[in-house]
Amino acid sequence: MPPLNSAASRMPGGNGDRKAADLFSVSPDSGFPIISRMVYNSRGRAAGTGSSGYCEEGWRMQNNKNAMMYRIPNALTMFRVILIPFYVLFYYLPFNFSNLVAALIFVIACLTDLLDGYLARKWQVCSRFGAFLDPVADKIMVCVALILMVSHYSKYEASYFPYISVFITLCAIVVVSREIVISALREWMAEIGSRARVAVSWIGKWKTTIQMIAIAGLIWRHDLWMVYAALVMLLLAVVLTIWSMVDYIIAGVRAINEKSAPAPEAGACQAEPADSGISPEAASDAPEGV
Repeated sequence: MPPLNSAASRMPGGNGDRKAADLFSVSPDSGFPIISRMVYNSRGRAAGTGSSGYCEEGWRMQNNKNAMMYRIPNALTMFRVILIPFYVLFYYLPFNFSNLVAALIFVIACLTDLLDGYLARKWQVCSRFGAFLDPVADKIMVCVALILMVSHYSKYEASYFPYISVFITLCAIVVVSREIVISALREWMAEIGSRARVAVSWIGKWKTTIQMIAIAGLIWRHDLWMVYAALVMLLLAVVLTIWSMVDYIIAGVRAINEKSAPAPEAGACQAEPADSGISPEAASDAPEGV
């Protein structure tokens, strides 16, 4: 692949006239295409090289494909953000089907979360823009849904069982607090170069799956059995939330202690002779571990 933003010029040597072709490459920071140029001769071969090179059309097709592969995961993440106001709108519409539509929109948003991550890993097209936007979209989606649930079940608590609003409110507090703590921990770990130590674990994945199902059921609230089953799943998700948070914090504290621990000096672990010949005054001035 030619270097990005290479200047178009007439290169010496080769066969026939040269021409510059615009090529689309992708920025690893934003995931959006940028334009570079490649110089070709009249036979469609790359000028200035000893090899046969590639034809202009082949370069165009490959770069357009790469640009599309970068843009699809980011587009899915943006689509998830766009869906948020729509499920809020249907949540408050006074129609019999509005709750079902709101729940379906929330489920679609959750599926796009799975799909964009899968495509980014499969195509190996992870970008900094996507790495930033994906967790932000997830947290906004979940926090907005929890706010809607707390509002509804506090207002219509008499339609269910006493203190259901208290349970849902406490669950929402735990989930939101956990997201804040883990986000701060990951940012801190990234600063010391140990971001991988707080990567997503299997506990976090199960927590997210159960939590999404529970929220969808509490948004739909087709009948009392659905509400109660979804509430039980939400309580289970809260248990996994606390478990994963403690697991992440322990891993983070261990990494921080490893970074802050002083490196042992050479020969520190070697046994000293019985009579070192060092006076007590000189020994008191020696660094620790020597």
